[in-house]
Amino acid sequence: MDPGSSPSITPLSGGGYAEAFQNPQHDLCNRLETVTQACTSLAITAGTSPSIAGTADGGYTEAYQASTGILWNRNAAGTAATTGLGMM
Repeated sequence: MDPGSSPSITPLSGGGYAEAFQNPQHDLCNRLETVTQACTSLAITAGTSPSIAGTADGGYTEAYQASTGILWNRNAAGTAATTGLGMM
């Protein structure tokens, strides 16, 4: 994990949990309770912490501050989208 950042964890409606975190390369990563881990090529602002919430369909949505300072979200299917909102 990137120093200064914290992981976020959420229960999944179908059971288990998912974690979101920032790796040392400042990429968005996630891990399931099954120890399945994946890192994206989505850059996060160094030292910030992503948030994750379970969804009714058993998936999850992550929210994070991109390296550009803009708020983004990404779902369990891997679809990422910007909100266009700047963060401080």
